[in-house]
Amino acid sequence: MPKYVDSRLFDRFFKSILGLPWEAGDFRNGVFEAHRDNSNISARTLLQSGTESYTMTALMVKSASSSEKIFVPADVVPISQPHVSLPQARVQASIVQDQAAIVMARVERGFVCYIGDIDAKKETNDIILAMCRWQG
Repeated sequence: MPKYVDSRLFDRFFKSILGLPWEAGDFRNGVFEAHRDNSNISARTLLQSGTESYTMTALMVKSASSSEKIFVPADVVPISQPHVSLPQARVQASIVQDQAAIVMARVERGFVCYIGDIDAKKETNDIILAMCRWQG
């Protein structure tokens, strides 16, 4: 967990204010990929940004439904263990498959999206631009 994020406030914001079950997840670095099992039409539309997978450092969300997950871990390692090998990272990615770096849900008449990327990568910007163009 990054030092600048209070997990209690994070959880309370999504649960109490927005009514979403989302909670602060793990803080990981690695490859995240588009969640292809997502049946949510809005998520599939956003994935047309052209970004299939990319490397990011992200504070993930847990407790999001499958239809809310946009980008999920593929090969990730804890920030505290940057020396982990790729095979170990794949094993660790399977442990955090219940989490996602980018999630989106309908709230009342609109949508809320959480993007956990802390580095503002080009791919993240492309996803944000796709969200701005999306008509819902």
